[in-house]
Amino acid sequence: MEKIAIIGNGNEWSSIPVVRELSRKGHKIYLFVQNKKSIVLKSKYINGGIYKIPLKLDSRFLSIFLYLCQKNQIQQIIILDDDIKHFFVKNKGKIKNQTLALPSEKSYDISISKHESLSFVRDLKIPIPQTMTFGSREELSNVNFESGQILVVKGERGDSSAHVRYASNKEQLLEYFDEIYELEKKLSSNATFPMVQEYIGGPTYLTQAISQKGKVKTVIPHYKDREWPLSGGVTSRAHTINEPRLVNYMTTILEALNWHGEAGMEWKYDQSRDDFFFIEMNPRFEGSVDIAIKSGLNLPILLSKVNEGVTLRDSINYKHPIHYRWFFRYDFRYFLHKPYGLWTLFSEAFNPNICGEISIDDLSLLKGFWKRPFHEIISFMKSPKS
Repeated sequence: MEKIAIIGNGNEWSSIPVVRELSRKGHKIYLFVQNKKSIVLKSKYINGGIYKIPLKLDSRFLSIFLYLCQKNQIQQIIILDDDIKHFFVKNKGKIKNQTLALPSEKSYDISISKHESLSFVRDLKIPIPQTMTFGSREELSNVNFESGQILVVKGERGDSSAHVRYASNKEQLLEYFDEIYELEKKLSSNATFPMVQEYIGGPTYLTQAISQKGKVKTVIPHYKDREWPLSGGVTSRAHTINEPRLVNYMTTILEALNWHGEAGMEWKYDQSRDDFFFIEMNPRFEGSVDIAIKSGLNLPILLSKVNEGVTLRDSINYKHPIHYRWFFRYDFRYFLHKPYGLWTLFSEAFNPNICGEISIDDLSLLKGFWKRPFHEIISFMKSPKS
């Protein structure tokens, strides 16, 4: 039995299945979180300890963390948050007695930078949206809108679609450009101007993978049946698929990065060009990691084996189609804003072939989930209607 430290900000939806699966396999789980009100804290599968960590990580935090690892005889570390993981990537030379799967700092920097990852993927001859970058706000005057055109204004940072806007005219383009830039500056003193991309309507796909020492061991794609916000973002309903092109594209990218560990990528399909376009990379477990687990691809367990130094076999298989609905995360909110029918709402809830966030052997999580739909209704009723 391995003792594993799982570190995150506490708001990751990946934390619940990661904690659950590792604990079920007999591992002892120690949770280190920034948000002490996280829903995952209600899980019975946290069988080690719970520690609050600061929002700002520094050398003092690292010293205390490593002391706690030594005190509890923790052997492995799994990180769920981009920024926290970046901190460990930069300090991995100081971690001597615990194992964790991390890529090189150069590869990680490419993965978290939308500008750099797009450029990297383009050089691999993998499709990306047409992208414009700017050295000043004044350069936006050179952008012309065609009738009915939509342009995407996107920042470097922001979870999911938080720093993404869709402009349908020049006035909106300027407004969203300024808005995103201000949001970016709040997160970084070195914030760059937002990029502007062509809009690819979709549908949207997501791929998840495990790579070991530069060799991709498995890739699992899923189709986003529904996502929030409606314009594109977090998966709320999905099913796994078999799509060799997506597997090949993700494998090419990760192996070119000499990647080590877990990763996810988002894609848009353009029907007119009959191809998939790379949107972004996430150097961690996706919030939708549980659909991979339900499909027979237990990514948290595979990552723990990578940490243990076990060489994974190539081309690990999964089941498709496996259906999943994240009702509490965002699907109920989706329903309020774009009703897909009461029959579908309830039939999916009781369909045994559609998986969901609640595990029958960990019903204590309902204490954290049950209020969310009511809050969604109140918020919806208060929001201005167009």
